[in-house]
Formats: sequence, structure tokens, C-alpha cells
Amino acid sequence: MLAGMTAAVVAVAVGWGPGAILCLAVGRGRQRWLALAAAPALTLGLVTLAMGWLPRVGMPNGVVAVLVTEVAVAAAIVLVSRVAPRLLSRRRTAAPDGGGHADALEPPVRRTRLLPDVVALAVPAAVATVYGWNLLGRFNAPPGWDAMNHGLLTRRILDTGSTSIPDVCSTGPVDPAVACSLYPLSANVTWAQAAHLSGARIGEVMTLWLVLVAPLALVAGIYALVRMFGVHPFIAGAAALAPAFVGPMWTSMLIGRPTQQFGPALAPAIAVLVVAAVRGPDALRLGVLAGLAGGGLVMTHSYDALPIPVLTLGALLALGVRQLRWRPAVAGASALAVASFVTIAPFLTRLLSAEASLGQTPPSYVGRVGVAAHYWVLNPLRYVLLGYPPPESGRDFPLHEPQVMVALVVTIAGLVASPLCLVFRRLRWGWPWLLTWAVFTGLGIWTSSSNSPTAQGIAGLWYGTRDRLRSMILYSYGVLAVVGICALALLAVRLVSLVRRERAEPRRGWSEWVPAAATTVFLCILVTTAVIPQTWRPLRADLARRTPSAAAYPRVFTWLQQHTRTGDVVAGAGNREYVPWAYIDYGVLVLVGQVPHTEPASARNYSDRWVAWNWLVGRSPAKPAGCLVQHFGIRYVVTSRTHVPGNWPKRYDAKQLRRSPNLVPVHRDGPVTVWQVTDKGRACQQAAST
Repeated sequence: MLAGMTAAVVAVAVGWGPGAILCLAVGRGRQRWLALAAAPALTLGLVTLAMGWLPRVGMPNGVVAVLVTEVAVAAAIVLVSRVAPRLLSRRRTAAPDGGGHADALEPPVRRTRLLPDVVALAVPAAVATVYGWNLLGRFNAPPGWDAMNHGLLTRRILDTGSTSIPDVCSTGPVDPAVACSLYPLSANVTWAQAAHLSGARIGEVMTLWLVLVAPLALVAGIYALVRMFGVHPFIAGAAALAPAFVGPMWTSMLIGRPTQQFGPALAPAIAVLVVAAVRGPDALRLGVLAGLAGGGLVMTHSYDALPIPVLTLGALLALGVRQLRWRPAVAGASALAVASFVTIAPFLTRLLSAEASLGQTPPSYVGRVGVAAHYWVLNPLRYVLLGYPPPESGRDFPLHEPQVMVALVVTIAGLVASPLCLVFRRLRWGWPWLLTWAVFTGLGIWTSSSNSPTAQGIAGLWYGTRDRLRSMILYSYGVLAVVGICALALLAVRLVSLVRRERAEPRRGWSEWVPAAATTVFLCILVTTAVIPQTWRPLRADLARRTPSAAAYPRVFTWLQQHTRTGDVVAGAGNREYVPWAYIDYGVLVLVGQVPHTEPASARNYSDRWVAWNWLVGRSPAKPAGCLVQHFGIRYVVTSRTHVPGNWPKRYDAKQLRRSPNLVPVHRDGPVTVWQVTDKGRACQQAAST
């Protein structure tokens, strides 16, 4: 219990701490609080800056060196932001007409009551984290196939003592070859830092980010963007909480991409920084922070940065473009551009080259716009609580649950009414979310129904995968539902006032408490429906099927840890049967690492690993490969009756495996079997012939 609490504290400190220090560069008051919402994104920006530039100047780039650099750079920026205005103030004071401008450097601090904001932030944050812990927090490791890929990268960061991408992204921990020369590693570096400092397992740290850091970042970012419009803290808190229940926040982990859940959580807070930068008054400082945070997101989950310009445009339109002053706007935009360039400059060439691309999923509904529109807009499963099951699953069991249907009907009513924010002035805070939903839903319909070069070129930014685009705007569904509920409440107030023959503009009090009351009812429906077993148990069961949830796995991995010598390697069927977690969490060397998608020169190194595997498991036809078995140091093979759901390659036949003279079973625990390589399996004919 104490170890888990320590890991949680360290994870939050590593994720928020350096960015929070950087927020001190902004003047006191409202701007600093807005910047604080982006602290996780700023931390990742500092990580990106450090891991990119430390090797360029010949300095160590391990996790501790990167963390020290983060804190040092943050402190330096704060110091410069404090000293430079004072020096400038003295010069202006010395000038004959400069005395009146000294106070303009720092905006006056307006004292406001913090308690309502603290409560309105704390409650959604607590509810979201507790609910996330109920779904994900009790597993042995994060669910999904790609979670193992991220775990392998994080373990390599610790083992190599380097955050350089070619060092980390390798075909395996033994005889490594470069599998990729570009990969967004900023989040992996922070996980490695937290694991190193806390002594916790990497899988535990990754899970803590999913259930603690990501929900906190999302709640803070949404709350800050909504409060920018002067919205009541209660409404802002409701908007911040809703995406925890409405939208694919948790279903994004079915495929196992932690950054696919965490990346979108950063976008609203970065949009807040951009809006604040171009509107002043701390244009330069906020522009630097916005550029740094944006660069951090690009090197965390690149395509999740795409909604930021749309969110920013919607917020600027709602706040009033005419109120922009060109000097602060140009200064803020220039600072943002320079800071972004400096942050990602070491990676920019590879980001813009073919090295950044992977295989692209072809469009699913070519020439069938109606079918695409049904998938993206009209399918009710898109709006069911927790976004589960996904629309493409073909399962509709939630539609047969009365309690779930009540929440679904209310949610759809709110979403349908959300465009009324274009009518009611006090709902202008809904513009950014409505514009983001409209733009990316339109892109989804177009790119999934058209195979034109332009459409597929744009879809290539997110590899053409539909669930990636849906997760990219996972926050928009919940926020728009709250916007629509408020709009329906205001519409009811307006209708009542007209029926009573009052003035068309309703009483001020009604326009405040009626939307608040309607939002309260809506949240009560969401929360009460979300906690009933019919809502969360199917999703949790599906997530559990994608983790090494059997109690045997930790025992087997511990057994391997105790029975392997330095250099001994354990082989498994890739990620399919969860064997990589033996290396990620227990340090047991495994045979296979990352697939060399962008490095053809490493293809032979990678394929040799599977040649050795095929020989050991007796896969027909398999050539004798004892030399490769010796070369990679394979001592054990691990198989399991449980595996990641999906059409992943099995890579062995159980009957052939049992008949193979190259392996002998030495340990069984539950569904997991450990096989030891025999002398025949290690026999190297080449060596014998010489």
C-alpha cells in the first residue's frame, strides 16, 4: 500500500512538477492559474527539449540527466522572465516619458475567491480518477497490445541509460539493431523517470498515468478553457467531468495505446495557452510556454496536436476577434513559433520525412458516404456511456438495458441541442468544442468514404485508423452534451418568459440557476448510470482480457527472474501471450522487441529472431537454427493458453510444440508453461562442421 502511494506521488510529481515550476514565469493572478492547467504538457515539452538537445551538446541523456535539465531549464526561464522586465523597467523609468509604462509589464492582480474553483476542480478530478482506478487500476499491467510496445521502449530507456531514439527503439534487448530512428518518446521518458525514482514496476507507473495523471490533466484543461469565458465554476466543473463518462476516454485503452488516452487530455490546456498568448497581456511568456507545450505533445503523440488550432480558433471567435490587439497577437504568435521550433528542431527533419510514417489503414466506406455518416454521427453506440462497445464492434447490448438507455437518450438530447450555443450568447464557451467536433467528424466522414489522394494524404496524419481520429477529440462529446443541456434549460427559460408575456430576455437569476439545475440532473444521471454493473463491468472485462490478469503471470515472471543468468534470453510469441512484461517489469531479457518498420537494414536482425523461434517450437517447415539460438542466448520459451484478443499471429502450433525435441517443459503455473531449450535445440551445425 505504501509503495503504491509512493509511486503515485512520484508519478504526479514527475508529470506535473517541472511544468508547474515553469508556470512561475507568468505573472501572478489569472494567467498563472491558466498556465498551471498545462503543467503536464509543459513537463513533456521540457522532456522533449532535454532529450533532443543533450546529445547534441555532448552531455549525458539518461533519465536523471533529463530530469535535472528539465528543472534547470524551467528555473532559468523563470529567472529570465523575472529579471528582464525589471531591467526593462529601470530603463523606461530612466527615460523622460517612460515612468508611466513600468506597471504595464505586470498586469494588476485581481483578487478572486479561490474556494469555488478549488471545489469545482477537485470534485471532477476525484470522481474521474476513482472511476479510472475502478476500470484500470487493479490489473497487473496496462491492457492491450501496444502497451507492451510502450513498456519495451520504457525499459530500454532505463537499461541503455539513454533517451536517444535509435538507442531505445531496437529489435530486441540482445544484439539490438535500430528498429526506428523516430518515435514520440517524451511520455516514455517520464514513465522511466517515475519508475527509476520510486522503484515501482513500469507497468504500475504506466497505469498510474492512465488513472491519475491523464484524468487530472484533462479535467484541468477543460476547466481552464471553459472558465476563460467567465462561466460559473459549477458549469465548468460539470463540463470537465462529463468526458469521463461520455466518449471513448477509457475504451481508447482497448488497443493498448496509453498515449492515445493521454495525448488528447493535453490539447485543451495547450489551446488555453495559445489563446492567452495571442490575447495578452503576457504575450511573450505565454507564447513561449504554448510553443514548448505544443512541442511536447508532438513528441508524445504527434497527431493529437491537430485539434489544438481548431480549439484555439473556436475560442478566439467566441471571445471576439475584434478585441485582439495586433502587437500582443504578433508577439505571442512569434514566441510560440520560435519556442515550438527550438523544442522539436532536433527531430524536425525526421518528422517531416518518410521516417515518421507507418503503414496506413485503407478507407472503410469508399463511395458510401451515407454509411460513413451513420458510423460517425448517426450510430447511437457512438454516444453510449463510456463509448463501449465501439460502433465498429457490431454489439448493441447496452441498447437493451433500461438504465443505460435513459443516460443515452439524455446525452443524445444534449448533443443535438449543443448547436444552440451559436444562438445563446452566454453559451459561447461551447464554440471551441462544437467547431472541433464538426471539423474532425467531417474529416472522418470524408477520409473514410473517399480514396482520393488528398483525403488519404490527410488521413495519413493519423495512419487512417478510425478509432485514432475518434479518440483525438474524445473530450468533445462530454463537453458538448453539457453545452446542450444548458442550451435546453435556457430555451425553456425563454419559452416560459414568452408564455408569461414577459420581456424576451429572461430574468438574470433564471438564466443562471436553471442551467445549473439541469446540469446537476444530467450529471446525476451520468454518474448513477456509470456506477451500475451493467455499464462498467463489460468494459472492464474486455480490458481484463487484454492484460496478463491471471495470477500465474507474476509468479512465472518471478520464477524466470530467479532461474536466468546474465545474458539468458526468454522467447515468446511476441506480444500475443504477454511475455514482454517479463522484461518490462522484471528485467528478464526477451527475444523480440520493436518491428523495424522504417529501418530496412535491421530487417535481417529481426527476422533471424523468428527463425530461431520457429526452430525451437518445431514450426514446419523450420530450418535448423541452433547457431541463432546460441547467438541470441535463448534459454527458455514461454507459452500460455491466454492471449491478447484479436487476429494476432499465433506463431506456433501446440501439437508441433509438444513434439519438438528442442524444448522440454520445466515449469507450469496456471495457463503459463515454461520450456527449457535442449542441447539439440542449441546444437550449431555450422560450429560442428568447422
